[in-house]
Amino acid sequence: MYLLSLEELKKDYDTIFAVPLTNGLSTNASTMQSIARELEMNVHVIDMYATCALEKHVAIWIKRLVDEHKSSEEILKIIQPAIDESNSLILVKNLQHLKRGGRLTPMAAALAGLLKIYPVLHINKSTEGRIDVLNKVRTEKRADAYAIDKIMDDIDIQHTHIYIIHSNFLEGADHFKKCFIEKGVPEQNIHIDYISSVIAVHTGLGCIAIQYIREEN
Repeated sequence: MYLLSLEELKKDYDTIFAVPLTNGLSTNASTMQSIARELEMNVHVIDMYATCALEKHVAIWIKRLVDEHKSSEEILKIIQPAIDESNSLILVKNLQHLKRGGRLTPMAAALAGLLKIYPVLHINKSTEGRIDVLNKVRTEKRADAYAIDKIMDDIDIQHTHIYIIHSNFLEGADHFKKCFIEKGVPEQNIHIDYISSVIAVHTGLGCIAIQYIREEN
């Protein structure tokens, strides 16, 4: 599939940006890089150390920079620091989905058997694009509060986009949005969307992921 797609793109473009699922969760990026080398194409494969909304955000951002006639080197210099500092916190109802799918590190998977432990998971550059445990708390309410406090400590509220994505849990997403607005985050910087189905099958229903990335004009 990638071979045919890149061959077609090669007819019209000399440089391509690709924003696939992170290397920590998929081999898509390495496959693209191998095919690009085979075709002798200039393909910048961006490792997001994440998935879902952050991939979409960066793809749109790159398109906007291309439209502004930025060079490839300028684009990479602009987006890479933001990608490196971006983060995704994950709050799941049931760890068994991630455990069965092999999407957790061994430490995180072991937590699935513990009673009265509610883990806050994260995926970012420090985890090399793999899902790992950030903190362990005793209740879901405490996990939610921890996630909000962690994000507020991390972000510049005026220049950070927060994506609250969910798997059939709009009520929970709305709750988080309200909390962030109360803490001073501009409403236009907060976005709610669904977790894509290809990811939701691993997280299960009722999952909330909060992804954030800085973009300063």
